[in-house]
Amino acid sequence: MEWIKQHDNEYQIGHWLAVRPGELVADAPTRDELDKKLSMLPEDKKPYLVYRVIP
Repeated sequence: MEWIKQHDNEYQIGHWLAVRPGELVADAPTRDELDKKLSMLPEDKKPYLVYRVIP
């Protein structure tokens, strides 16, 4: 959650982020696009938290 607090203002409202402690794993403008990116992640990048930037 700390990464989100520090960086979510860098992304447009509605953008999707996947984060792990201290790092962004993937981002995309839609959930479908994020899911495609996440499906290609190596096992060492899992688990992650999915977050949508909201106002």
